[in-house]
Amino acid sequence: MTGYKCGVASGGRTRRDGLGSILGIAVFLGGVALLLLTFRLAYDMFQRPPQEAIKFQAGQAIDFGATGNNLTAVLVRVLLLVVMGLVASLIANRGVLLYSRSLFQTAAADKSERPDKPALPEQAGHSA
Repeated sequence: MTGYKCGVASGGRTRRDGLGSILGIAVFLGGVALLLLTFRLAYDMFQRPPQEAIKFQAGQAIDFGATGNNLTAVLVRVLLLVVMGLVASLIANRGVLLYSRSLFQTAAADKSERPDKPALPEQAGHSA
C-alpha cells in the first residue's frame, strides 16, 4: 500500500507550505467550477424535449438518416458531458491532494528520506 509520509518539524510542530495550500485550493475551486459548468450544460440539454433534440416533427414522414444523425449527435453530447464530469472531478481531486500534501512539509523530510525497508543484517556489516 502506498502513501505519503507525514513529517514533524523540530519542536513537534508541522509546517504548512503556504503556496502549496493556495495552489491546492485554487485547483480544487477550478475543478468545482468545471463540475458546475458541466451540470449546467447537462441541465440545459435535458430541458429540451426529445422531439426537438432529434428534430422530429409530428405529421411528417420519418427520415431515418436525419433522425439517426441527430440521435448520434445527442449521444455524442452525452458522452462529452460524462468526460467533462470525469475530468472536472479529477481536477478537483488533484486540488484536494495538493492541499493535503502541503500541510505536512518539513525541512528534515526534504533533505533525507528514510528507507521503507531496513537493510538486511548480512548487508549491514559488509561495505564495498
